[in-house]
Amino acid sequence: MKLRKNPVYILIIVAIILLLPVTIRMLDSSTIPGNDNYYYLNADNSLFNHPYTFLLSLSDSVQFHLFLPVLLGLLSILFLHQLYLGLSAWEHSIFLLLLVFSPAFITSFTTLNPYSLLFLLLITGFYFLTRKNEKVRWIALPIFLLVPLFDIFSSLFLLLLLIPYAYLKREKISMLMVLFVTVSAIIVLLALSKPFFYTPFVMYSRMTALLSDFGGLRGLNVFVLILAFGGIAKTWKKAFSFPLYLLIIFLGFSYWITAEVMLFITIIVTLWAGIALAQLAKRTWKLEAIKSFTLFVIVLGVLFSSLSVSDRLINLGPSDEIQRSLVQVKEFTNEDDIILSSLHNGEIIKYYTQAQPLLEYQTQNFNEKREIARTIFDSSYVQDELFNQHGITVFYITPDMKQEKVVQQNEGLLFTFKNEKFTMVREENGIETWRYDD
Repeated sequence: MKLRKNPVYILIIVAIILLLPVTIRMLDSSTIPGNDNYYYLNADNSLFNHPYTFLLSLSDSVQFHLFLPVLLGLLSILFLHQLYLGLSAWEHSIFLLLLVFSPAFITSFTTLNPYSLLFLLLITGFYFLTRKNEKVRWIALPIFLLVPLFDIFSSLFLLLLLIPYAYLKREKISMLMVLFVTVSAIIVLLALSKPFFYTPFVMYSRMTALLSDFGGLRGLNVFVLILAFGGIAKTWKKAFSFPLYLLIIFLGFSYWITAEVMLFITIIVTLWAGIALAQLAKRTWKLEAIKSFTLFVIVLGVLFSSLSVSDRLINLGPSDEIQRSLVQVKEFTNEDDIILSSLHNGEIIKYYTQAQPLLEYQTQNFNEKREIARTIFDSSYVQDELFNQHGITVFYITPDMKQEKVVQQNEGLLFTFKNEKFTMVREENGIETWRYDD
């Protein structure tokens, strides 16, 4: 199959899939998709804090931040295309197509996601490790040594890939890789106190996030999930199956904490699904019309998930109106002001105003601050003591907060705005900014 022999074909497909939503969005908006993704732009940009935030810090350009994920996606598929996975050329091609059309792949490589860089490093590392030339194989070591700088999850995930590989190959270089990565991970953990996950803590419905048909931006397609069971049945005796089972169990527990790992879950599931679909397409059916119809429905289902996710990414907040309002908020705030808004708005407030929001991801005393915010949002009288104690002077209210009932019209905080201590500084298209003076 040409797709397997020549990477140009698959790279063209990937470029179209990823560039389409990014380009359309760029024509209509000058913001980066996903409020929560601004967490990475606000983070410490040193290499030892995280390689991904260091990479983002190379430019302040919005265009750079929009197209960097696309570049990572193209490079990832290029190396994955060349990496031998024990599949036939036909199975490998189907696997790649299912992967690049998956919601998890599209979302991970069109928005800011540190695990997109991790995926590239893992694929690149194993690409060099599996070469025949001994000197070339050692190129994998510095690549793998970057992984512990991500988080504990990344180190464990790499070791779960390396250890079975070293066991199956029984090569000195593979054993040394395991040793070096393990020692490096321990040193980094002790010296830098890495978290288990370096992602914003986002509340989400696990069932909704699991399936794209239920609205998950990184969810699995139902048809792909069904096909995966067929792939498991076909490959369960193969040598590479047991490591995959270990990985999927580890990722399953990780998914319970963060949906960001859906990229890696999707890779394994689409690998199984690709094997099953390749066999299904090759098999001779008594009624070819039924075979053609079945394959047509599967392809249609996969394409529908891709188009649906791309459309949502194009329209994903924050909007230009939000950006403009926050730029104006910056004009009358200083470093002493604390801004109260929803947790969902915390990172974009911090990015555009350079002021401190009360609620943001990975903040100290998160649960306490969330309860304070909830008390203020629900209270029908002015919480002077809480305002003064925590330095809250600015309130930023968006239409989403009203729709999601974070605040309610003529109740709680919105009712207290009638008090003379509050002054409306700005209001446009339902976006309100209020200032409190005791």
